[in-house]
Amino acid sequence: MKATEFCKFFEFTLEKEHGIIPESELYAGEEYNYIATDDQGVFHPRYVMKVDELIDAFDICLNDYIDSNLEEDGFEYDKEKEVDETYYEQALKWAKKNKYSPCITEVIETLVSGELEDDTEVIT
Repeated sequence: MKATEFCKFFEFTLEKEHGIIPESELYAGEEYNYIATDDQGVFHPRYVMKVDELIDAFDICLNDYIDSNLEEDGFEYDKEKEVDETYYEQALKWAKKNKYSPCITEVIETLVSGELEDDTEVIT
């Protein structure tokens, strides 16, 4: 999945820029190469060095944007399989089997694979 689309799913805009995390933010003073900004102005920006790190940057949003929708539509996590399959691995199988929302399925697939395509502009 493209990194900008992944961020847009959570209503964030992704930009490629190199900088230092501001003092007012968690991890202040550390360098970053990408910033994802909340389009609604509710959440703090996400600062990451590599686009794949964005996959873990939206944990707080997963319940509202994915989990609750899946469960309302019939997905049931089998805790017995927890050792073999994570929540999202089971959700992905369920989504594919049930031809669930392609957008949500693609985001789940990204959560499982841990890979994003960098489709941002080149740093100048």
